[in-house]
Amino acid sequence: MPDIWKFDQSVAKDFGEYAKRHIPHYRSVLDKSLTICNKFADTHDAIIDIGSATGETLKLLHQAGFRNLFGIDTSQAMLDQCPSDIAALCCSDHLSWPSNFFQVILCNWTLHFVLHKQQYLQDMVKCLAPGGVMVISDKHTKDPLMIEFYHEFKRAQGVSQAEIDAKSQSIQEVMHIDSIEWYQKQFESLRLNHYIIDADWAFISFMVQKPT
Repeated sequence: MPDIWKFDQSVAKDFGEYAKRHIPHYRSVLDKSLTICNKFADTHDAIIDIGSATGETLKLLHQAGFRNLFGIDTSQAMLDQCPSDIAALCCSDHLSWPSNFFQVILCNWTLHFVLHKQQYLQDMVKCLAPGGVMVISDKHTKDPLMIEFYHEFKRAQGVSQAEIDAKSQSIQEVMHIDSIEWYQKQFESLRLNHYIIDADWAFISFMVQKPT
């Protein structure tokens, strides 16, 4: 049996560089997240990064002048690598903020690790202010052709085949993939306006807005 994937200290110590090598359009999606925050939020508005990891997005937002930042992650090892003076950090697997609290919710490359994704999406929407927006990026397919293209991307970034194979085996029990159509159906049932803002091999990013 392969080891089950964990965001432990070995991953956390150099996660920024790791993410660039393993996630297509990583920096582009972060930049788009910042652009969306600049469009829809003032510097004092509450913004949360769900799956904030080591704080790469939070650091980008703080550098841009945002000062009411929150980060949540299930890995304390990841949060320990995030500067504690730029955001209020929480280690948890559920959202416990009041209704309509956040103007922007960022959730990039996180929901495919959430088993009860539908309920988690509902909780996100509850915490989002009317007129507020979410950025949601996720892996959306296990199609062999798309995965092969995705692995070609990794190899081009210098990731070895042995590392690719080991991770592919280790994430089987912890990754819960849903399709683009599943996401669009959830957004429609929650009466959310939604737009595709980025896509690459096996990954999709949405901007989602809550009606006023």
